[in-house]
Amino acid sequence: MPMYFYPNSGGIVQLPSEPGGPLNALTDQYQKAYWRSPAAEFIASKRLGHIWLRGCSTREWFRLGYVAKPARGHAAYAGKLVIPYSRALPNGRDTVAFRFACVTPQCTHKGNAPVTGPPMKYPKLFNDDYYERSPVTVCFNEIDTMTAFMHGVPAIGIPTVEGWQDDFVPRLAASQLVRLVVPHNDAGAAAAVTDRIREAVPSAVVVDCPDGHDLNSAYCAGIAGALVDQCRV
Repeated sequence: MPMYFYPNSGGIVQLPSEPGGPLNALTDQYQKAYWRSPAAEFIASKRLGHIWLRGCSTREWFRLGYVAKPARGHAAYAGKLVIPYSRALPNGRDTVAFRFACVTPQCTHKGNAPVTGPPMKYPKLFNDDYYERSPVTVCFNEIDTMTAFMHGVPAIGIPTVEGWQDDFVPRLAASQLVRLVVPHNDAGAAAAVTDRIREAVPSAVVVDCPDGHDLNSAYCAGIAGALVDQCRV
């Protein structure tokens, strides 16, 4: 059974998916298809396959899966990495939405977004079922969020630059310090959103990725150490 850490629990506790959640059975189905799949190879290529934090692997903490047999309505996401978005409940986690990442090596994503999914019923930040503390680090995609979090940084994620919504502002404004890890491999798209966030969230400060990189690519290139250390302070 996967183990999850909650800040107020005092340590590692074993928590199953909340059985009442309608998407949890599907989360479990996709998780079972993850091993030896292209999704597992993709996560390994991001150097996240063998990292453990507080007794959990990247796959376990984020409940990652693979669409080997698409459920109804998911045919368009066959062969993709499954990234569940969850909410914390007293007895576990409840999946409220899915995002699906392309795992094709060297894909240029022409006509194929790197990460996509059905519209969310309610705006949701990635990994914010964990977020109960200040300062908090905000990344601009799920893979960067995983990279930061698995290296001890309290990180939550915007579902890509295009996924930013002003409804996220109250969630961030509650923190005394918000670090925005801004990628510099997207022709300035994240920088434009960063300006909007800083106008709305006075406690937000910028942590720039190296030129030509997001956090994960910098980590894979071996040049993210100082950036990650800055977010741990």
